[in-house]
Amino acid sequence: MYGLLTSPSSFKGLSEDLMGGNIMLYYTPATSAVFYRGGFVVIKTSSTRYDWNDLKRITSTTTYYWPTALGAYNLTRQVYTLVQAIEMGNSNPELHWLLNEKMDDLKDSLKVYVSESTTETPIKRFIPVYIEPSNQPSGMRSTGSSSSPSAGTGTSVRDTATSRTPTKIELEALTLDNNEGRLKVDNVLVVVDNISSNSVSYHVKVTVEAEDNVVSDVEVNLTDDTTGESDSGSLGLIKDGSSKSWTSREFTASVTGDGITLHGSVSITYTPSCGPAPTATRGETVPATCNVPHTITESYSKTVRIDTSIDPSKVHFTIRPSRTQVTAGKSVDFNITITNDNNNEISGYYSVKISIPQPNGDYEWASYNGHVSVPAHNTKTLHVTTINYGSPGTSEYHGTFDFGVSSASDSGEVIVSSSGGGKDQPSGGLEIEGVQLNPNSNIKAGDTVSFNVLVNNSYSSSKQVELKLFIDGKEVDSTGGSINASSEKSFTLHWLAQAGEHSYAVKLYSLLGGQKSEEDERGGKVMVASSNQQFAVSLEAFPTELEGGGTVYFTIKGWNYAHDAFNVQFHVVNESDKVVYPKNGGWISKYLPRGASNYTLDGFSWGVYGVGDHTYTLVARISGEEEKDTATIIVKPVNGTELQQAGFKCSDQRGMMYPKFFSRAYNQKRPATLFNLLSNFSRWLA
Repeated sequence: MYGLLTSPSSFKGLSEDLMGGNIMLYYTPATSAVFYRGGFVVIKTSSTRYDWNDLKRITSTTTYYWPTALGAYNLTRQVYTLVQAIEMGNSNPELHWLLNEKMDDLKDSLKVYVSESTTETPIKRFIPVYIEPSNQPSGMRSTGSSSSPSAGTGTSVRDTATSRTPTKIELEALTLDNNEGRLKVDNVLVVVDNISSNSVSYHVKVTVEAEDNVVSDVEVNLTDDTTGESDSGSLGLIKDGSSKSWTSREFTASVTGDGITLHGSVSITYTPSCGPAPTATRGETVPATCNVPHTITESYSKTVRIDTSIDPSKVHFTIRPSRTQVTAGKSVDFNITITNDNNNEISGYYSVKISIPQPNGDYEWASYNGHVSVPAHNTKTLHVTTINYGSPGTSEYHGTFDFGVSSASDSGEVIVSSSGGGKDQPSGGLEIEGVQLNPNSNIKAGDTVSFNVLVNNSYSSSKQVELKLFIDGKEVDSTGGSINASSEKSFTLHWLAQAGEHSYAVKLYSLLGGQKSEEDERGGKVMVASSNQQFAVSLEAFPTELEGGGTVYFTIKGWNYAHDAFNVQFHVVNESDKVVYPKNGGWISKYLPRGASNYTLDGFSWGVYGVGDHTYTLVARISGEEEKDTATIIVKPVNGTELQQAGFKCSDQRGMMYPKFFSRAYNQKRPATLFNLLSNFSRWLA
């Protein structure tokens, strides 16, 4: 390929065709290669044969129109660089994702459109020349009589070819349109069913997905190394783009210490289906790897700790919508509250799913998840999302909080009515229009903070309401009153500030006939300094959850409680107390203005890799005072939070070195691969 792009006049392309199950090799000279702006190239090759019966020379010219030639060459170098980096030990998972993307792009760029033409030139008759045997060159056989060129169709460069059996990868590369189905393992999860002081009961759930075509005869065989037992099952046929799950029987393992690692392997066999290959248009039968069983093997592992210090019955998880009845066109805030009445801190993942009514009567599900830690004898309230309901219907929600090997759950529904209303359902609503804090910055411990809440009543009649203020999930103040029809009214709630960072929530309730219904909720965070504190800092990170790792963007913010401006020194360290910012170590000094609140001091990005929790600490100092703040980044395994990938084997070599490379099929009338450049990929890289 390099020779073609740099010196086309001296280039001879190696053409490989798939015929009768063998690779047919031809060397065909390129007569011209014309490059156009934008990387477009037109390449012509020719071959000549002689027809001695009709005395004519037949020249066949093939023109290859390659729109993305230069781009393809560029991509080969990029792929080569990525492969070299991986082979040299770079374990960054983003390299594999990037390699997948580049290989897909490369295959797309190898589409070439072919045009063929034939010209015939007459050959003049000639008088035979007779050569005496004694004058023949050595090695030429004498017939003993006059001789002339034998009649026939003659030969050409392409008529003299060698053949060999293709490798598996070459076979798939040359069978461009086989549309071979592939089976992808989405996840292998170890699900704990029950746990006691001396045993753990669990099962394994395997989820697979078909890509590019149908796969059939899907069989799952599981070997559980912990118990020495096994299980198997069948998933049958899976359509392209569909997924299926298989759940094993329950296993029970004995526990002798404070924990146990549950591990084993899953072997999945399947038979891919294929579509027609382009070479079939020539009347040839193309053997492919279709209808041949493939095998994928995945390992699973999960460590279960026996922690008797945490009583699951003392952990409570609640999903709190800001209102349970709303008219179409209005929004609802969803928050979660987690209460931990144990003597030790708990940590885990929450997951919330909400169905959203659609205009056509269907529903779409929205999913949200995250990580949270709750100290002993404490409650945390987190804002999950705000849903704007555009259509009437019943919005269901459910969620779980998984901590250790236990979980807590909650569910409910929000009724979304038509905005038109009626006699039984008066149109209108009660909403919190806004919450203003006074003071709204530089709050110190001991200050009384006022929460001024503006409430809107859009009903055609007056409403009796009550408002409550919650700090870190605990009620600290309440007030209420009547709001006239179609009007707004301000209410004030108070809180005696305590040092630290706190979350607040203001909830609005309607009162009718002795019944109280929650209508709306607004919340946020507030930073409170101690009485002698001169400044505060905050380390913010985005994103805080990654799959496999990636780049995280950190923002450093500051508050100035002193009477004057000053410079603050800071740096960020990891769990090993190693300075990660500034990258060359040491400290950074930044100016913090007088009265600054939530003031951005600096920002940086950092690559975070390795499954687990990664905590970064911001350390800031001025003369006589040091402040800290932390940010935790959660890195999950690519195949799911419950799976620790211990190994991967695959008899389908496409998924090893060249993932996704052979997965697409082309539908052009006559696509080619320009001397089947795909099968010569290794030569390009060299």
